[in-house]
Formats: sequence, C-alpha cells, structure tokens
Amino acid sequence: MAHFTTCLLRPLLWLRRFRHRCGYGIHSPYAFSFVTDVIYRPGHFYADPLIARLHAAARRPRIRLKDCHLLFRLANAAHPRICLLAGIEPRSLEGRCLRLGCQSGHYTCRPQQADMIVCGADWPEYVAQLLPLLSDGAMLVLTDIGSDKKRRRLWRKLMDEPPCVVSFDLWHYGLIVNRTDLKRQHYVINYY
Repeated sequence: MAHFTTCLLRPLLWLRRFRHRCGYGIHSPYAFSFVTDVIYRPGHFYADPLIARLHAAARRPRIRLKDCHLLFRLANAAHPRICLLAGIEPRSLEGRCLRLGCQSGHYTCRPQQADMIVCGADWPEYVAQLLPLLSDGAMLVLTDIGSDKKRRRLWRKLMDEPPCVVSFDLWHYGLIVNRTDLKRQHYVINYY
C-alpha cells in the first residue's frame, strides 16, 4: 500500500515543485551555481561506472542510484577535510559514495567539528547535537526529510537555527549550508 501511495504522490509533488527545477528563480550566485553545478550537474564523472557497480552489488539498497550520484557530487563539491557520518556506516553504500567524491577527506563517526556532516534516516533523534559541530562554510546533509509530517515540521524548524544560513529542500534530502557571508535563504528544488 505504501508503494502505491508513493507512486501516486510522486507526480503530484513533482508538479507542485516544477517551477523550482534547474535553478529557475534563484538569484543568489552561490545558490544558482550550487544547484546547476552540483545538484543538477550534467555530464559524467570518473566514478560513475564504479558507483553503478556498487549500487547493483548492494542487496536491497536504501537509496536510489541517482542519490548515490548526488552524494558523490556533494562530497566532490564540498571537499571536506573532516566528514562526520551520523547514522551511516563508513562501509555502507552511502559512505562509499561519499568517499569516492573526496578521497582526501577524513571520514569519522565520532562527533567533532566537521566541514561536512551526513546524517542517516534517524537524524531527528540527534540533529540538535550536531548543529554546533558545523564549522563556517560547512554542509549538513539530512536524508529522508519528506517521509512524514513530523520530519517535515522538524526540517522547517531547523531552517530557523543560526547555522542554517542557506538551505536546499530536495524532498528526499535536506541540505543546510553554514556560510555566514551569505544572506539567509531557503530554496525548494525539484529533485526526483
């Protein structure tokens, strides 16, 4: 039944978010560049075949192949010195895609100041403790923000927190960027 409901909702959500596709209506140069060069990046990367093989080899992957490519591009764009994986195993599909995006970074599960924090599906339990660990210019990636009303409410509440200067709502993913040199702005992106 849940799959049937998802199949019906996906086209409706896509139509509702249609005007927010490919960077239309974004006036900030940083946000427009982030949307067009990272989220909707055209072309192929060197790791695309390897990511496809990793996804195919994973038994019952929790994320789509498209999401694996997104995690790769996020890590590639952020180039974190320290990437904190919260609720994600470093050897999981998500962790391996992130590591392919930035091989020089240090990936850890131990809470510490980080340039990039990637949270698993259980992020509502601990996200409040992670916000102070975001350094200036850092990115927080939350998975599965649109699955229920409680998560959507918590996501909207997070957008009022001080480290959330720029946010991107991709429905399945929430991206928070802590850049104090930018004006506070929240974007809805049509990413399916």
